[in-house]
Amino acid sequence: MENENTMGFERKLREILGDSGKVVEVIGLIPDNVFLPLYFKGDVVRLRDGNVITITNVGFRRGEYNYYFKDENGETWYEREENMVNGNDR
Repeated sequence: MENENTMGFERKLREILGDSGKVVEVIGLIPDNVFLPLYFKGDVVRLRDGNVITITNVGFRRGEYNYYFKDENGETWYEREENMVNGNDR
């Protein structure tokens, strides 16, 4: 069964390594109770309001991940995962 807590990390590893065997080995080392972010620095994500952002940093606060991005004026903002559209929502 797939560990939903590592889905984003597994996706990013597949992008970087391109070797499914190695990805499976690495993911197998991560305990089920580890909660990793769904998106990572450099990921382009569509928000529920239709805007598209490029994540510049990821932080953790109050039990959830916050994803930072810059607007067209160069100001830094953050968005929560709940406001992002992942592959299952499209």
